[in-house]
Amino acid sequence: MNPMRMMVTQTGALFLDAYRELNARKMFWIVLVISAVVVLGFAGVGIDANGFSLFGMAFANGTLNTNVISKPLFYKAMFDLLGVQWWLTLWATVLAIVSTAGIFPDFVSSGSVDLFLARPISRLRLFLTKYAAALLFVTLQVSLFCTASFFVLGFRAGSWSPRLFIAIPFVVCFFSYLYGICALIGVRTRSTVSAILLTMLCWFAIYAVDVTEGMLSHFLADGQEQVSGSELRVKLLDSQIAALQRDGRAGTTTQPSYMLHSLQRERDAAADESTEAASGLHKLGVAHDIAYGLKTFVPKTQETLLVLYREMLTEEETASRKSNEGAAGFISGIFSSGRADNARGGRRQHFRLPGEHSTWWIIGTSLAFEAVTVGLAAWIFCRRDY
Repeated sequence: MNPMRMMVTQTGALFLDAYRELNARKMFWIVLVISAVVVLGFAGVGIDANGFSLFGMAFANGTLNTNVISKPLFYKAMFDLLGVQWWLTLWATVLAIVSTAGIFPDFVSSGSVDLFLARPISRLRLFLTKYAAALLFVTLQVSLFCTASFFVLGFRAGSWSPRLFIAIPFVVCFFSYLYGICALIGVRTRSTVSAILLTMLCWFAIYAVDVTEGMLSHFLADGQEQVSGSELRVKLLDSQIAALQRDGRAGTTTQPSYMLHSLQRERDAAADESTEAASGLHKLGVAHDIAYGLKTFVPKTQETLLVLYREMLTEEETASRKSNEGAAGFISGIFSSGRADNARGGRRQHFRLPGEHSTWWIIGTSLAFEAVTVGLAAWIFCRRDY
């Protein structure tokens, strides 16, 4: 048989075996059913000029209606909030990790690996095929969900937007960040329970680093405002004091001397406040640099979602979102990426606010982390005696 054809046949057989293993656990169908329920809930929400509706029950609302937000933009926001943030990248990810975490531990501890190693198949190809099978599980789920949501958006909002399918590679990337960790732990410990629990712990740690860096970024922005305001106040008081002293020497002022002393005391207090604020800002800067350094080397789970929503919108929808968020606080809460767009009025500091990083930095550094974890897992898998 042709070597290339043999390789394709063997790889196909490995994929089929992995599929049968996942299908035997029934988790694929459980996730699919829940996805269908989420899509039905997504389709049950409507919006018109008077307000919104939920499965036919109308609710008048002055801030959530088509006068404030267009139907396509509303449904894309709902898709991001309900479909992506709440379902795909939270509960569906948890279920996917639970269902795929046992692939490597069960494979290496049950003796199944011996049957494959007896064939002319390299260990690296065996590992990568198993790894890709887990990602295929998630890809199929996300593809079906996005396809159903595409038709919901088309029929409910009259907008057939292929941009919804951008969610497929982004959500699969999101899951792959975590599954790389899961595969490494599974190969190292041979324990499905350890793989699940430690992956969840790492996920929480990654989220904590992301949130900490984001909070420190905003605190730095506030601190810079405070320092700038204090410095401006000192300069203003200096100019007032200088004017009084100049007028006093010229004999043209009628202001009593205590006014000058009062301004000087106020100026000294403002200078002390500016110095204290600058010192606090420096400490915040050091803390932010540490958090930013940690964040650089871990997956950017939250910022990946910000990029996803940003990429789903057309230029017109992005402009409409920005102009309408001020009019409706509820909508501001829906649009996740609006936090980055509106933060500090668009000012740029020496650091970046959450969501302001480039797509290449966010995805590139996250995939680099995954490459390291998967490479280490593959190295352990290939060198271990079975």
